[in-house]
Amino acid sequence: MIFRNCVSVRAGLTRLAVVGVTLALAACSDEVTKVDACASKGRLDRTAKLELLDWSGQPAVATYLIDASTLPAGSTQQYALKISNITPLDRAAPLRLEKVTLTETDAEGKPVAQPHFTCQDAAGTPCATAKWPEVMPQNFDPACAGAGAKSALSLEIRYLRPANVERRRLRVELALAGDPEWSQKPRVLELDVLDGTPRLKCQPSSVDFGKIKPGEAAPDQTVTCINTGSATVEVRKVELLSQAMPVVATFEGHTAKVNIAYEGTPKLTVGKGKSFAIQLALGALKTDGKLTATLRVHSSDAANPVAQVQVSANLGPCLKLQPDPLAFGTVELGGPSKPMELQLISCGTEDVAINAVQIDGASSPGFGWTGGGACNPPKSKADPVLKLEPGAVCSVFAQYEPQQVGATAAGKLCVESDAGSTKCVSLSGSSGAAQGLPVPCIQAKTVVTTGSGLVLASGGTVIPQTVIALDAGCATAPSGHVVTKWKWSVQQPSGAFATFKPSATQKAVQLRPDVAGKYLISLQVEDSGGLAAAAPAKFELNVVPDDKLHIELTWDTPGDKDNTDVGKDAGGKVVGSDLDLHLAHPFAKDEPDQQDLDKNGEPDPWAAKCWDNFLLNKAPKWGDSADKVDDPRLDLDDKDGWGPENINLTKPELGVLYAIGVYQYNENGFGPSTPRIRVYLDGAVSPVVDKLGPTMTTGSMWCVGLVQWPTPKGSQALVPCKGADTQGNLLTKGYPPYKAKNYACQ
Repeated sequence: MIFRNCVSVRAGLTRLAVVGVTLALAACSDEVTKVDACASKGRLDRTAKLELLDWSGQPAVATYLIDASTLPAGSTQQYALKISNITPLDRAAPLRLEKVTLTETDAEGKPVAQPHFTCQDAAGTPCATAKWPEVMPQNFDPACAGAGAKSALSLEIRYLRPANVERRRLRVELALAGDPEWSQKPRVLELDVLDGTPRLKCQPSSVDFGKIKPGEAAPDQTVTCINTGSATVEVRKVELLSQAMPVVATFEGHTAKVNIAYEGTPKLTVGKGKSFAIQLALGALKTDGKLTATLRVHSSDAANPVAQVQVSANLGPCLKLQPDPLAFGTVELGGPSKPMELQLISCGTEDVAINAVQIDGASSPGFGWTGGGACNPPKSKADPVLKLEPGAVCSVFAQYEPQQVGATAAGKLCVESDAGSTKCVSLSGSSGAAQGLPVPCIQAKTVVTTGSGLVLASGGTVIPQTVIALDAGCATAPSGHVVTKWKWSVQQPSGAFATFKPSATQKAVQLRPDVAGKYLISLQVEDSGGLAAAAPAKFELNVVPDDKLHIELTWDTPGDKDNTDVGKDAGGKVVGSDLDLHLAHPFAKDEPDQQDLDKNGEPDPWAAKCWDNFLLNKAPKWGDSADKVDDPRLDLDDKDGWGPENINLTKPELGVLYAIGVYQYNENGFGPSTPRIRVYLDGAVSPVVDKLGPTMTTGSMWCVGLVQWPTPKGSQALVPCKGADTQGNLLTKGYPPYKAKNYACQ
């Protein structure tokens, strides 16, 4: 009761009176347990701050493209805007929307006689005549604000699609007061109506003429630009930027040279699904030095207005060393360590010459190296060089021999070549105490079907589903003893159930990490004398997707007591539940037989022909049909347990909102499951989305949300599906199973 009296007294005071009664009300202060918005009335720093959200719930951007070709003739499309005041409550001033101005123009920028756009407030009153109440932050005290004040305003812009689509542009100006940033200028956004969406992609993204000598002719190179959108693309400019590279681009009867661009005349257009080729011709060179240029194609593709291709010649050799570092761990005094492999990889388009391989002079004593097989790099510049062809791999083997008990050592193994500066990898090791105990050691290498796998260092990185060979052959035992027992274990990321194969009690085992995250592998050993190592060896493995977009589904089924079993049991019963991962392109909703089964007012994208990537359409052709980098792929369909199911997209289309879905195909008698979705972008170690879904039963369809690459600055990575609940989930029960049909693209 005391608190209520304090608030009611303060609410009736003038600004000066507040100051005068502050001491008189001090006795009330201990009772005040929430923010009193009225207390800010006397502050000089009171202000408002606008938050403007669009119809997807994301911060509004400057321009929106409306593909009217996807809308039925005569239909109305709504675009809602939400206005909020996000200033902290204790210093908030009202935000006022004073006027909304709509300016609609045609393709030539002229005002139109019959607008296709209208605007109204939440009550249906036209924006031009609406009376907008003050906007205060959430949880404000109504007694401290103007009459009818709200915590948010909404206005709705409507577009009426005519029988024949016309190019229109709507400029929306919001005149605001209270927010210093927008008090002197309107907040503006534009809606641009198109008859389809133009999209232009130019491939490949880089062109290399290779090694060209002065006066030598080079074969032409071709760049193909294709319209992957739903509307005609207008090519507005083609230019070549370079300091000294004599390259000429020829296309459709037009020519672009260095610093002499094609400026769009005569007009060049590319129809839906059509393409044109750009022939790049290299002129006579005066030098064999490195040359580079940039081909830039400007177009009406609003999502990617400038497509770039890097052009080069005489770039020279490239050398990469893997792994780095080389960590020998603890090595028993009196003998060298087991060799550790270092791979010298030729990563350029020309031969790389290895001039010398040496232990850096500042290194601790005890480090050394030897060549292997046909790979014998020179130890000094006086020896003949070793040349590696492009893509070739040469292995050398480093060793460490401790010099005294308890010593630690650090150093570098360096390789000098004609690929630029000398490259080095770090070396480290220590000597074990002379108590005669075995010393564990782990060496790791990727398993490939042909050739030699990649040697991994602790802390190394691989992609999910990579098979790793783990070898304890480098473990040592005291003189007269041998290592006879090996015990492997692994700490895995949440939701992972990778197992060692074929056995966890052998010297050499395999691990297939299936879920992204960090894996910590441990090895304990015992020798023939029954002595165990003082401590296990540790090996850290980082599993990181290398695609621009990687989506991972796992699930927990309490009724399934063994998540690692697969297939069927002795009675022929499937040994786990079956959930399916979906990734749908926006075009999926346009397929003629799609229904609105989740009742959110638009066709569902799931199981759409071509445009839904799932178990019956594992590798659809999206975007540029000549390039697989924009095609998604499902790499595993798990029908008997916990997952994971992964969908990867090497290079998503810019600005495209892809829908993620999960379908509970069959519980198989194990009861409900809880799915988990992780989304990784740009090969990052941590997911941008890690979301637990609702409990699912057979026939449940979960619309997880929408993702795009790259995520717009200031936007959330996962946009809720239309019709989602307060948790951001749209769950539909009783969703029908997939129909038997051909889901592949024609």
